[in-house]
Amino acid sequence: MSDIELTLTLDATTFLETASMPFSVTLRNAGSEPRELHDFTPSNQAVTLVAEATGGEEVLGTQISWKLRNGERFHEPRAFSIFRLAPGEEAVLRGDALAWLGVLAPGTYAFYATYSSGMAVYVETERVAVTITPAHPTAFDPVLTPARPAFQPIPVPWLHAVGEGGDDSARVLYLLDTSPYHPPNYYRNVPIATLPGPVEAVVSVPAEDTVHTRHVAWLDEGNRLRVVARTGDHGVSPPRSYSHGLGEATALLGPALTDAEGTLHLAATNDQGLFLLSVLADGRFQRRSLGTMPLDPATTVVLWGGDEALHLLARRPEGGVSYLQAERAQGPARAVALPDLGIVVRAMTLYQRYDLDEDAYRTCAVLLAEPDPDTARVVTLPPWSQWRLPLDTMQPEAPEAVDLPPGYQPFALALDAENDPQYLLIDREEALWLLHPDEGVPVPLLDARREPITAAAAPVLVPAAPFSRKGRLYVGYLLVESPGRTVLTFQRILE
Repeated sequence: MSDIELTLTLDATTFLETASMPFSVTLRNAGSEPRELHDFTPSNQAVTLVAEATGGEEVLGTQISWKLRNGERFHEPRAFSIFRLAPGEEAVLRGDALAWLGVLAPGTYAFYATYSSGMAVYVETERVAVTITPAHPTAFDPVLTPARPAFQPIPVPWLHAVGEGGDDSARVLYLLDTSPYHPPNYYRNVPIATLPGPVEAVVSVPAEDTVHTRHVAWLDEGNRLRVVARTGDHGVSPPRSYSHGLGEATALLGPALTDAEGTLHLAATNDQGLFLLSVLADGRFQRRSLGTMPLDPATTVVLWGGDEALHLLARRPEGGVSYLQAERAQGPARAVALPDLGIVVRAMTLYQRYDLDEDAYRTCAVLLAEPDPDTARVVTLPPWSQWRLPLDTMQPEAPEAVDLPPGYQPFALALDAENDPQYLLIDREEALWLLHPDEGVPVPLLDARREPITAAAAPVLVPAAPFSRKGRLYVGYLLVESPGRTVLTFQRILE
């Protein structure tokens, strides 16, 4: 009998499909002599977690499985790092079975862990029965901001319908972190709050690489601002509640920003204009007016840049588009109407790049437009054109023609890792098509069953980070696998 003991402990025995499954593995020297063993350095892969399904199939994972799913290469270390355990001493390894094993289908499993230290030691834990229950996603909203560090996970707030999942049923708000290199690879997925019904949640992006707190904010049924902080891997603070004083017609504009001091900065709008709401790390609440121009949340583009300023593109009530910029610390927003280019903007987005020569960030707009029949300008444009507009100079680059076949309309616009536009088009049957302007021919967007993806699936284009080994572009959508069975899916659509 081995004098090395291994114990597996899970935080629960029932988990929601795709949710985090925190666990710990405890290695104990039960002998009377000290032992030198392979330690828990990830490259050692000393611990393996196993999920055995009812039919006998096994899913195995280690500390580096999430990296391997991203396509990263792994080389066994030339020398294994070790630790020394005195008699009776323990070493504990914490992990998340979601990251180790990937997404498990609903069902019953026997979980166990193994530990090996070369050829000298091999031990297993006892089996732990685990049940995975089906998730019922009803809405999701990936936070896609080109200004985020490329290696930062993509945060995805989503709603799980409790019970039968009707419109009036309760919801659990989750925050999923998925891989920026391969979005089907989930890192963690934690419950934020249980709600009486649907909400539109806003998630913060970090101001710096060293900021590990994410804030989730929403307006409750009493029109109060609710804020939760997720800290570390799975820590979630109790919700804080604030009376924002802006009236019932208020809407939040995401994403938000969490700065280096742990303060949440969040834009909000109503018929009185634009406001910046801030929740300090000590819980204090502040509100500042940024201007009197009311914004339509459905058509406003928000970017928190590397300069930590708030940048927005918004449609003006009288027509046209304005660019608004506001420093998070002081002053109202600077609002500038985009120049009259003789166009009607149908889709738009923002990105930011760092100019080494100027030692400054430059913010640019990308516009998809049709000619404006009412323009006073004498201009000859193709039926559809793509514009790139630096917002510091307001001097556009030469427009490029975009070939949209008759019967197609723009549905969504996203920028890939090179800031090149990718378009989703919608046809008369509400089926969706992918258009890369360089290709010129729309490609039908098909789900995992090779059926057309329609607007009802709430599709969102999700670009991969630079240097992805898996693909350039993905689509997230709600896949109806069968009556009563819906799955949140991320699918690669461009190599």
